[in-house]
Amino acid sequence: MRAKSFTVKKASSLSSFLGQAPLGVIIFTRRGRVMYWNKEMEMITNWKKQEIMKKEVKEILGFDLSWEELKESLEFEEEVFIRNWSIKDRFGEERLLNLQFFLWKRKGGKANVTCLVDDVTQKARWGENIRQMEKLSSISRFIASVAHEINNPLTVISGYTQILLQKVKDNEQCEICQFNQRALEKIEREAEYCGRLIQELVDFSKPIILNKEDIDLNFLVQDSLSVLDVLMDDKVKLELNLSSDIPLVRVDKNRMRQVFMNLAKNALEAMKEKGGKLRIHTRVAPLEHFSIPENGTKNGKFVEVEFIDEGKGIPEKILPRIFEPFFTTKEKGTGLGLSISYSIVRAHKGWMEVTSREGEGTRIKIFLPQGGEE
Repeated sequence: MRAKSFTVKKASSLSSFLGQAPLGVIIFTRRGRVMYWNKEMEMITNWKKQEIMKKEVKEILGFDLSWEELKESLEFEEEVFIRNWSIKDRFGEERLLNLQFFLWKRKGGKANVTCLVDDVTQKARWGENIRQMEKLSSISRFIASVAHEINNPLTVISGYTQILLQKVKDNEQCEICQFNQRALEKIEREAEYCGRLIQELVDFSKPIILNKEDIDLNFLVQDSLSVLDVLMDDKVKLELNLSSDIPLVRVDKNRMRQVFMNLAKNALEAMKEKGGKLRIHTRVAPLEHFSIPENGTKNGKFVEVEFIDEGKGIPEKILPRIFEPFFTTKEKGTGLGLSISYSIVRAHKGWMEVTSREGEGTRIKIFLPQGGEE
């Protein structure tokens, strides 16, 4: 009786240990079907244990190495390690996983293939954020030095253009004067455009100084969108789904209004040709949904603003570049809108996440600390 009691207790302790492990644990049968799926795997993939049992490895991990080849590799090596393996979770969100396969030998010589799973999605995103901020910092210093050199001759061009316009205006009898007037007006318009571009560059290169206060996020979203009515028509619709239990956020309302307006404007322009719906959601973002942020905030209490459009989407090959300064697919764009928005959100100790599929639309999430957090 004692031996039997000890055996049951040991199995129970092992199951409890695997169930509470900080890493995902999957155990497969000899034929490659799931026979164990711990709590951490449920958190990573949003798939419950009862939904995943007896499924094949290809169904859950999209594993393209044949099961037999994997087992053969494990027979000759202690383990097989795969870094940054991409899968889709239950809701279609991309997750990056480190997979470590090894044989777990049981009594009687039988062995099951076991996989330890480390979700490195947030680590990869934060690493990319740090690289992005370093890139923006070096570009800002370069812009600050160049903008001054361009602005001086541009001021001279604008000044002399206005002087010459005064001399040729209202002279309807002189065809040459009329031609010169049209040419000078075009020069004036282009000089004004260059001036606005230079000002954007100067604003981009300056450190972002925030005047924070506790703000009702839902009101700020609605107030930001109120000026975009001119972009709405019968083909483009707006749908707001604003959570009623959103706490206050501590932000610079003018800066965040700039971010919301820019994202909404981009989404509406993306749907201009074929139409569609722009959906905007606000919600509380619990800490369980992501790794502890590396942005200085202590307790991880965040709120989320999500922009979802049904536009033409962003090609996969250029998606990693959308926050780069001066990178744009628009004919008349500076490529600074998203870069500035990115910098503003980061200055608030938040972050942005973007997913998109060409021809289907784009989803942008903004995470901001709750009010009172510094």
